[in-house]
Formats: sequence, C-alpha cells, structure tokens
Amino acid sequence: SGGNSAKSSADNGFRDCQDFAQKDYCAAGEPEGCTMQTDLPDTTDSIIMSALVNQTDPSGYALSDAAIDQITIKLMAYSATWLYSLHELYSALGKCEGSDDAAYGTDDYISSNAPHAWDEGWAFWAGSAQTAGEDDGYLSYTLAEKRCGDFSTCGAAGDAASGTALVNSNLLALYQLGLDQIISGDCSGAGATKNVILSQMTIPLVQGTLKYMWKKDAQGGATSANSKEWGEAYAFATALLPMLYNCSEIAAYQLYNYSSMSTTGMSDSDFATLKTSIEDAYECMGITCNDVGTYGYTY
Repeated sequence: SGGNSAKSSADNGFRDCQDFAQKDYCAAGEPEGCTMQTDLPDTTDSIIMSALVNQTDPSGYALSDAAIDQITIKLMAYSATWLYSLHELYSALGKCEGSDDAAYGTDDYISSNAPHAWDEGWAFWAGSAQTAGEDDGYLSYTLAEKRCGDFSTCGAAGDAASGTALVNSNLLALYQLGLDQIISGDCSGAGATKNVILSQMTIPLVQGTLKYMWKKDAQGGATSANSKEWGEAYAFATALLPMLYNCSEIAAYQLYNYSSMSTTGMSDSDFATLKTSIEDAYECMGITCNDVGTYGYTY
C-alpha cells in the first residue's frame, strides 16, 4: 500500500499532501501556483499550518474550529493536490520535450518517462478511493461531481443536476488525447491539451467560490461570521485566486478582499459586482457561463 507514492526526493521516501502544499510552483515556472502581490504566503502549506498551529489565517485573524476544519481540508484537496496534479502535466511536457526522437513510443519511454508523469496528473485529480461518476472520493474529481449537482452541469450535455460531471468526462477524454500525443512525441499538441485541461480543472473552483461567496451575501443567507461556510468561501477563493489574478487583477483583488475571514459581510451589490468581475475573466480562463452554470437558479 502506498508504493506508488514512493519518491526518492521526499523527506520520508513517500509523497504526501504536505509535500504538495510546500512546493513553490511559481518558482518552478508554473503560473497557476503564483500568489498575488498581497500578504498571502507563497505556499499553500503556510496557510494550512497557520490555521492548524496558530488557529489564525495568515493575517492573524482568529479562526473558529469549524473554519479551521474547512480551510485545511479543502486547501489540501483543492489547492495543494490540485496544483500537484497540474504540475505532473508540466513535468510530462518537460520530459517529452527533452526526450530523444528515437525514444518515443518505446516500452521504456511509456512506462517511466513522460507518459508516466501524464498519467500521474489524472491520479492526483481523481485519487485512489474514487468511484467513476460518484462523489465518494476526497480530491478534485469528487469536487466536480458535487458542484455539477449544485450548478446543473452534469450529464453528457452539461445541463443536468445529476449524472457524471461534464468536467470529469471532458477531462478523462483530454487526458487520453494528451497521453496519445505524449507517446507519439507530439509535445506541442500535448501542451495545447494541457491548457484545455487547466480550463476544465478551474470550473469546479469557480463554482465553489461562487456558491460560498453567495452564502456570505444577504440574499444567500449571510451565514454568521467565522462559520463553516465562511471557511469554505475562503478556501475556494484562495485556490482560485492565482488563475483569476493571471486574467484580471481587479477581479482577483475583489475576491481576495470579500473572501477574507475578517470581512464582516457582503451586500447584494457586493456579490453582484464580484460575480460580474469573475465572469468577465471567463474567456481569459478558457471557460464560459454555460461551463459554470448557475447555482440553484437563485441568482
């Protein structure tokens, strides 16, 4: 058990979520791991450990137990492991581009080189406890299944409240396409596929952000400060911020400010402004309003 997590460079010989959370993806040239120029730390681990050890967010705001639970669990799954899933695709592309033309398609190349890393991307998206089309896992595949029911983006057309999340169906097909491209040595084609995968991966983060930011709004119930829901809003927003910042600094700073645990509440106009700003960044992020859907048809 755990043999596939073995990694010679890991401190204890095995990869774990803290390893993923401690990695400086920005320094590795992966912009999805770059935080905004704010007081957010450089790594997910710093945020998680602040919550676990200090019981505060990075700015020093004291967190409730319910908020700590949501922030730590969701950032481990939807930031740290999400980023490492994407990191494996960057790794695969680097190995593909660095391979000798004669190696493409050989057994050794397929089993231990770029194709192996590409497959690991899917492994860290889905996890080993995941049933296809169900929300019984712990990683981003399950997140997509949960949010598709909230936003009616399930099923083959992505317009139903039940069935397999269209995001997961699309990702499985894209991973297979990219694997074929990697095996054949079409590194540039696989790079283009990686970009589409990134866009699909971003959809559940947007959905989670909108759902829980709505819960901070008066129309959405304006849940109490420092609550479970506020912790969820903070976690999803923190995970989404790098992608949003790469497309719209204005939208990113609005989300950063409104999702802060110390923000006491949002007015209806605040949420409407934030939602519009995020939607304005959809095209840059490679997604559409139809991809994201509408939360419970309530806004």
